[in-house]
Amino acid sequence: MRKYYVNYYKDFSNTYDLIYTETPEEEKTALAKGYHRIPRKKAFSLCAYARYLKKTDQSAAGFASAYIYPLNKDAAYDYMNDEYRIDETGYIMLKI
Repeated sequence: MRKYYVNYYKDFSNTYDLIYTETPEEEKTALAKGYHRIPRKKAFSLCAYARYLKKTDQSAAGFASAYIYPLNKDAAYDYMNDEYRIDETGYIMLKI
């Protein structure tokens, strides 16, 4: 079961990373890295807010995550250009 986490890395409302975990080991790692667990609905609303800012206020956009990535995402993998890796909601990047 996926669990969703947020990390406000600059202590400001539009600077956050969103991740999900699937195992108890990943949950422990996420908490150790400073992430806080949030409900799925809140994670989706944060993604929607980041996308809204991108359309309406370019100066405030770009600091927040518009997608929810796996905890151990591969930095070399280009998630954005592989449309088959996004789940049916349009917010979650699936693991490779």
